Amino acid sequence: MDTPNLLPDDLSIVDLIELDNIADILSDEDLRLIGSDVVTLYDLDEGSRKEWLVRYEQNLELALQVRKEKTWPWPKASNVKVPLMTIGALTFHARAYPSLVPSRELVNVKNLGPDPQGIKSRRASRIKTHMNYQFLDEMTEWDEDTDRLLFLIPITGTEFKKVYYNHSEERSVSQHVFAKDLVVDYFSTKLENIRKTHILSMMPNEIKEYVNLGLYLDCNLNERVANTREDQTTHVSDKVQGLNKPSVSIGPQPRVILEQHTYLDLDGDDYFEPYIITVDRDTKKVLRIVTRFKKDNVIRNKTNIIKIIPDEYFIKYSFIPSPDGGFYDIGFGHLLAPVNEATNSLINQLIDSGTLNNMQSGFITKSFRQKGGSTSFELGEWKIVNATGQDIRQGIVPLPTQAPSTVLFSLLEFLVRFAQQISSTTDIMVGENPGQNQKATTTMQVVENGMRVFTSIYKRLRRSLTKEILKVYALNKDHLDTKTYLAITGADGVQDSFATVLEDYNDEDMAVLPTADANAVSPMQKVMKAEMLLKLLPLGVPAAAVLKRIYDAYDIENPEELMPQPSPPPPEVVELQHEIEQDAAELKLDEAEFEQKVQIQNREQERKEAETMHKIQHDQATLMSDRIDDHNKTQVAVIGQVIKDHSDRRKLNAKPNKGGS
Repeated sequence: MDTPNLLPDDLSIVDLIELDNIADILSDEDLRLIGSDVVTLYDLDEGSRKEWLVRYEQNLELALQVRKEKTWPWPKASNVKVPLMTIGALTFHARAYPSLVPSRELVNVKNLGPDPQGIKSRRASRIKTHMNYQFLDEMTEWDEDTDRLLFLIPITGTEFKKVYYNHSEERSVSQHVFAKDLVVDYFSTKLENIRKTHILSMMPNEIKEYVNLGLYLDCNLNERVANTREDQTTHVSDKVQGLNKPSVSIGPQPRVILEQHTYLDLDGDDYFEPYIITVDRDTKKVLRIVTRFKKDNVIRNKTNIIKIIPDEYFIKYSFIPSPDGGFYDIGFGHLLAPVNEATNSLINQLIDSGTLNNMQSGFITKSFRQKGGSTSFELGEWKIVNATGQDIRQGIVPLPTQAPSTVLFSLLEFLVRFAQQISSTTDIMVGENPGQNQKATTTMQVVENGMRVFTSIYKRLRRSLTKEILKVYALNKDHLDTKTYLAITGADGVQDSFATVLEDYNDEDMAVLPTADANAVSPMQKVMKAEMLLKLLPLGVPAAAVLKRIYDAYDIENPEELMPQPSPPPPEVVELQHEIEQDAAELKLDEAEFEQKVQIQNREQERKEAETMHKIQHDQATLMSDRIDDHNKTQVAVIGQVIKDHSDRRKLNAKPNKGGS
């Protein structure tokens, strides 16, 4: 399939990363088609989870104790909601929030590998200080959103966090996204690499601010539209808070903005790149298009793009994984809703039965002649009637009602115990006294067994929290405020240069984790672990480290102020120490003099050795010269003798023969 290229000829996919809004370079017709496709896909995805939204609303109604007036079996009949799910959610939140969100430090950073000079340890300490400041001070929404998420997730089973860099506020943001507000593709089984739409509610002023910043197109959104999103969960909130939507809307109204994380093929190569498209739901007008990938994540060969790794903004928090592998996970809304509804029916039947039995009604025969109308009695009052007791008994026939059923009451108790086992909210787990005859060790063992279900859930939440922290760590690589970082960490450029400090987030040899211990989900367990270390002090365990863990377990503020300081030594020890220091100083002086003498002796020895070596070399040279002279003299003598012998032979040959003819 040939897809048209929507980009100008001088731009490539990588060039789009630098643009604040790709919609600025696209034609109006292309934007119209893109906006229409975004809204169509959103409607399809929203329609595919319609039944899930209904259950979502019903579970919230059960947990939030929404009251409804009943008309059967009579008007305003009993409509009690047994707070099984509410107690489960509150109990889980009370345990999870202080365990996963410590009061002082949320992030822990450890250096990996050898660190002989302590550079990695100092770097880990700086990153730890900075990221704890980010989560607990700078990101003002984080604590409140996490608090709400931990209360809501046991009800819904699935919630989300969105981590991104906010250009208008110039800082990282981590916000809670309700599961109802993140619409995912029907075929999704995991959060990564899928189409998802974040539903935003924005006032016109907010949209105008983004237009002024150059992030949104300046579109006309003032036209009236009839198609607005019906949020079922809004009805639940209105019922709980006692609110009603006004029949007439006056003034600016919030608009439904769709931020769809999807895929488009803008360059016409039949490979769909990841983008974020922001569209007004009612007008289908595109406000913004930006890339959802970094330059380093574009993998290509010489001619084609092989793969693009998209940036993921959302983190999924899961309560209990869905056994069927579905996208949405399981919470108390799935496990307790049927039991809670049956419990509500039983207790309302018992109350209605008791009401009917206490407030009797019946029939009055015509033979009983008494003035009609209702008759009320005050305490201790007797009425005079024109009838005998026998006539009254025969003329008034009460309805045959019975007292509340003991069988139904037993069944109600059974269902409540069953729900408590599911949600781990038995008496002992919510602080009730187990009795006077039970040992403390037995009680702690029972509590530990009861916490095992929650421990597994905490581990899942801690994994998600780790991903959230790592996303903020990754954002700091690209958007670090160097001035704030240096001020928060107290870097002075003495031990490490400022250039080294500002490269802290660019190394990969750090382990960034939450400080929360998923295996100790109650303060008592933390205290028991810390106090166990006291028994190891005789074995040489550092006392300061043990005390620090105990202070952390008891959540003591400013523990460094409570660390034991070494007591001053007595005067005789100080005097002895002074004498030792003087002796050491004198010893050092003696050692210096001795070292100087040794150096002089060594230099003298080296000089003598050099002179000896020079003399030996000179003697060897003289001996060699003498040998050469002797050799030369011998050669001269030999040559002279040869010449003399040769001359003598010539003379002998030259004499005349004495006996000539």
